[in-house]
Amino acid sequence: MILKLSYHIRFPIGAEFQSDPKYLFIKNIYKGMKKVICTNVNKSCRECIKKEKCLYYFLSGENFSYYPSILINRDYVEKKSIKKNDSLLIELYLIGVACEYVGFIREFFDSTNQLGSFFFQKHLINEEYIDDKTLYNGTLKFTGLLKSIDEINECLNYYNEKYHCTYSTVLLNEIEKGMKTRDFNYYQINGNKIHIEGYQMKVQVEQYPKIFMQIGIGKYSFLGGGKAIEN
Repeated sequence: MILKLSYHIRFPIGAEFQSDPKYLFIKNIYKGMKKVICTNVNKSCRECIKKEKCLYYFLSGENFSYYPSILINRDYVEKKSIKKNDSLLIELYLIGVACEYVGFIREFFDSTNQLGSFFFQKHLINEEYIDDKTLYNGTLKFTGLLKSIDEINECLNYYNEKYHCTYSTVLLNEIEKGMKTRDFNYYQINGNKIHIEGYQMKVQVEQYPKIFMQIGIGKYSFLGGGKAIEN
C-alpha cells in the first residue's frame, strides 16, 4: 500500500535557495515531525531509551539508519532559483502503515507558508492510493544510485517487516555496474549528515514491483534515489 500526495506550490515573489526546495520540503517535514513527537530533552535518538516506541524513529527508518517511510519525488539535479510566480509540483509517497499518519503531511502544509525566508502558496491537487501490485520482469537501468544490488531486497524486506507491506523477494541478476559515484549536494536532516554514493546498475529482475521504478528504492529513495527505467 502506497499513498501519494501531490501539492502545487507557487512562489509569488520568487525565491533563491542554497539547497533545492524539494530537499528542503522533505527535510522540514521530518524536522517538524520530530519536533512534535520527540520527548527526549537532548533530542538524540542514539541513546534514547524511548526510541523503540517512538513514532518519529519508526517513520524515519530509525532516524535514517535504514529505509524511511515518507519519500519525495526528486531528481539529484533540481533548480534552486525560482522566478516570480513559478511553481513546483511536490509529490510525496507514504509506504505501508505510514499512510495512517498522513495527518503529519496535511498539518505541515496547512500550517506552513514559508520555505526558508520565502513565502509560498500551496494547493493539494490529489491524494490517492497507487498500484504497488503490478510486477515487472526484464532488464532495468537504475538511474539513481544504489549501494549494492542487495539493497533492493533489503529495502523491500524492511518495508514488509516494519511498515507491514507484502512485497515478494525479487530475483536479481546484475548485468553491469558502473563506476562508483557520489552526489556532491549537502544533506542534513535532524542532525544526520547524509552522504549519497553508490552505483548506477543494469540489473535483470523478476517480480520487481513496477511502482518502485518511478518512486525509487533503497536507502536514498526518500530523497529521490534508486529510480529505474526499462532497458
